Amino acid sequence: MEHRHHSPLIVSVHVFPKWTLKPMHWQPLESKMFAAVAYSPKTATLYLRFRSGEIYAYFDFPEAQYQEFLQAESRGRHFLSHIRGRFRYQRITQSHAT
Repeated sequence: MEHRHHSPLIVSVHVFPKWTLKPMHWQPLESKMFAAVAYSPKTATLYLRFRSGEIYAYFDFPEAQYQEFLQAESRGRHFLSHIRGRFRYQRITQSHAT
């Protein structure tokens, strides 16, 4: 049996109905890794929709870093070097594909 080691940064995984995420303003991205991004300054939460359809929320994410992400030459490289593994996050799985 294979044992998986979970990152201490993972908060949890939730399944939400499709309508739960619609009120957010999703900005489409030209990226090989990401389909869209949304940001909530009120909660300092970054939402990333990957090309696979998976959505992740990154918590305590400063607005200045969100702007840096948007302006990065390669958002995928920026994510890998400045976001992944540096913020608490939660995988959000939609019950219906968008």
